[in-house]
Amino acid sequence: MAIGRDPSPITFLATVFRQYKKISNILFVALLAISFVVGASAGDAYASKHGHHHHHHHGHHVHLNPKMPRAAHAVVRSSCAHTRYPDLCMSSLTGYSGSWKMSCQKDVIFASLNLTSTAVGRSYLRLQKLTEAKGLPPSSQTALRDCLDLMSETLEQLDCTAQRLRTYPSNKSIEEHACDLKILLSAAMTNQDACLEGFSPLNHTGHPDFPRQKSIKKGADHVYRMVSNSLAMVTNMTNSDLAMKQQQLLGRRRRLLGSASPFKVEGGFPNWMPAGDRKLLQ
Repeated sequence: MAIGRDPSPITFLATVFRQYKKISNILFVALLAISFVVGASAGDAYASKHGHHHHHHHGHHVHLNPKMPRAAHAVVRSSCAHTRYPDLCMSSLTGYSGSWKMSCQKDVIFASLNLTSTAVGRSYLRLQKLTEAKGLPPSSQTALRDCLDLMSETLEQLDCTAQRLRTYPSNKSIEEHACDLKILLSAAMTNQDACLEGFSPLNHTGHPDFPRQKSIKKGADHVYRMVSNSLAMVTNMTNSDLAMKQQQLLGRRRRLLGSASPFKVEGGFPNWMPAGDRKLLQ
């Protein structure tokens, strides 16, 4: 069973954002918090607090989940080897609650998207809480509101990525799938940069809101790296599948050319030579 077929926290979180963004902040935050519980009960949320702790230690001590089959661990390790942040990739995915189901790179990408969506949701909650702080400078209020919108958009992009990944490699060519998935994930990464750019004029130690900005940067950087890893795995998967497809087409073309060639040798003679002429030459 593919991980992508299970109840997905990405879709659940995106639905919460779509339906409840315009209601009161208190009710929205409550619903968003509940969504993490629902995602966890479905087996697709981030279930390992210990694994999450290692996100911020550059992954030098990656602990293998004792319930994770060796085959699944090998798939994760192979997939993470192609990412820009392999230690973060390993530490998050080996603690994933659905890790025992992973049998291919597509499963690993689904898990990475689920974990990333959870990180985005948590960043949104932190940002929402910061907007309620007393005495917040107007410039910071504006930057925070912009970041909230960007995080909401990021979650929509992750949900759309997961939906399209479910149909891969059917319905479209591999090239079209690759283009769609890369555009969505690249946009999600750009959102994190845009969020931080809103704080750049305020980013100095003398600003009264500097401690909050450091917290926001830490969260945005983490999401950026998670999305970057998903993008790297998508790129590797689609490139590998495309190369395999091209090899298959090349092999088929050679077989067709070989069977139709007038210079094919049969019994030591070219196939265009009449049987009588062959006997004369024997």
